[in-house]
Amino acid sequence: MHQSNPDTEKFKTLLIDTLQYLDEVPEYTNATNTQLLEITMAQDFQDLTGQVIKKVTRMVQSLEKDLIELLLANVPAKKNLATDEGLLNGPVTNPEKQNDVICDQDQVDDLLASLGF
Repeated sequence: MHQSNPDTEKFKTLLIDTLQYLDEVPEYTNATNTQLLEITMAQDFQDLTGQVIKKVTRMVQSLEKDLIELLLANVPAKKNLATDEGLLNGPVTNPEKQNDVICDQDQVDDLLASLGF
């Protein structure tokens, strides 16, 4: 009948382990609750931030649309372009009428000589 003694020791060890675990459960539960609260707060903050960003984006898009409409409404009907013949690009068509145009190779040679070439 002394064989029941090892079972009693196992039972005592199991009971002690179970009681220790039950003592630690509130601590683990509080830690889990704290972590879950942090996760929930972070998600709420992210959701609020996302809502603010969406509102600002909509406002900027609306402002851009209104500014484009304002610019289009105030575009002049016809734009007068003043032509400045000194700014025209391309070959000179009347070199005889202009005094700052080089017409022949002698003038090119004189220009290069004056520049030191």
